[in-house]
Amino acid sequence: MERTENGPVNWETSASRRRLRANVSRSHKMKVPVCCWLLIAVAASALEARAAEFDSARVSGRVLDATGKPIPGAKVLVNRTTDAKMDMRSMGPVFTAEDGHYELTLRFGQGQTCVVREVFAEKKGFVRAGPSLEIPLRNGDTTNVSLTLQKGEVLAGTLKVPLQEYERDEKPEKVQRWLEVSGPKLEETVLNARVYETKPGGHFEMYVPSGQYTLKLLGYGQDDADWKGIRSGQTNVVLELAPFVWSETNVARAFDQFWEQMDRHYSYFFLKKDVDWASLEEKFRSQAMQATNAEALASALQQMLAPLKDLHVWIRTPSGGLPSYRSSYNYNGNRRITLSQVEEQTECGPFAIVGKTKQDGFGCFVLLRQGEASEDNVREAIEAIRKQSNAPGFLVDLRSANGGSEPLALKIASLFCAREIVYARSKYRDGAARDAFTQEHERTLPASANPYTKPVVCLTGPGAVSSGEGFVQMMRCLPNVTTVGLPTRGASGNPRPWELGRTGVTVYFSRWVDLLPDGTAFEGVGISPAVEVNAPLEAYRTRDPTLEKGLDILRAKVAALHAVK
Repeated sequence: MERTENGPVNWETSASRRRLRANVSRSHKMKVPVCCWLLIAVAASALEARAAEFDSARVSGRVLDATGKPIPGAKVLVNRTTDAKMDMRSMGPVFTAEDGHYELTLRFGQGQTCVVREVFAEKKGFVRAGPSLEIPLRNGDTTNVSLTLQKGEVLAGTLKVPLQEYERDEKPEKVQRWLEVSGPKLEETVLNARVYETKPGGHFEMYVPSGQYTLKLLGYGQDDADWKGIRSGQTNVVLELAPFVWSETNVARAFDQFWEQMDRHYSYFFLKKDVDWASLEEKFRSQAMQATNAEALASALQQMLAPLKDLHVWIRTPSGGLPSYRSSYNYNGNRRITLSQVEEQTECGPFAIVGKTKQDGFGCFVLLRQGEASEDNVREAIEAIRKQSNAPGFLVDLRSANGGSEPLALKIASLFCAREIVYARSKYRDGAARDAFTQEHERTLPASANPYTKPVVCLTGPGAVSSGEGFVQMMRCLPNVTTVGLPTRGASGNPRPWELGRTGVTVYFSRWVDLLPDGTAFEGVGISPAVEVNAPLEAYRTRDPTLEKGLDILRAKVAALHAVK
């Protein structure tokens, strides 16, 4: 029988439980406005209605101290089950009554057997109890799980470690992490019961039998950090990382871990057939091993990564970012000419300008810099676009879609979408082979309640790159849109960071293959427009040939639409 795992979980919330499994280092507590309580009551009624979808069984017992006396107010939860789909809310926690009694009614899939693997109990001043169990439960069953809590000594302090690369925008006082405690006197306690979540900012507190312990920081970079010989009975323990020792052995370990990670997950090796990745490792590993600081290591990596010619492979050190490759392009437009033909302009910060063309009254969205998009200025742009709903046609200029947030671009593009449509696909490495990938994942553009469905022309060019190409993909998939201009840059990698141990060096590299809806990869070649404009660069000094062609096409489409009507 296939086992279904429910857990391991953390103590506080179901959200925390999911985060522990994903090794995410932050959590948020939800504040519930007064006006939401009515909704919660309605939701409770819905839960009662859904209760019939589950079988149920009862877990009960008492929590006692070492002398057999009841412990009131102890927290109890079923931490892990297998073999059944669980209603996670039924797993607790609950608190013991004055006589130490507790009761949990577990709800699980109809006709299934729920196997209880872990039940935890704790209270301040006592060692957390967490025995390993194997209790199968069917509908209507009852089982007794009583737990004994031993008096413990406090072990508390503060964890002080640097933010990881993906946490750079976080505030240190908001971040929470997980510590695992181990020692001879905790050998009979299951692993999950020995994991504690810190408070925001790093404060931790646990109760353990008197003795010495090892505290291990979980999910922190590629190497878990640990501190040995920590005595119980302390409240001011400070856990800090030792400085990285720049030895050949340590650097080689960090380099090898990175090389293997990139060898296994870099998405575009199948297109880089002229790159001998193994030879690059052999050539630059010895150079990297001689590094005595982050900058020297980054320099060796930069030289190794350069042959990939991938804009989405770059390096970050304490001194800043370092590209492995630069690409140049000629902008196929004249911003001054473009904006001179737009009136009633609404400036949406540095992100975009919305207005209408002077000669034809076409709605006009000119993207200035996609990387400057924010929730606020995108909202401004949406409001301004909607005000042009009566325009006979619309011009969308994405020639400066320089990458940024694809979800924010989605909010703009969906204004022109009448029916949900697949605008792109993506796939990831899945196996050691360079051409082994996951199934293609569809990325869809949602429909708008009041879409603009009249003719649209979208201007494109090599200034559209990365998530900007996602924006172009969204527009080109719509039946009322014609793309005009030049191919996009052809660089979309959805990069993710890999930290080289505690060297201070992080490498970002492409993780997906971006695909057109038909499954065609465009990395290195770009996305071609429906109508290409190959005007020489000199022509853009006093004119904007791409804009001119786009407006001509838009006029023709509007005229054709009116002729049909």
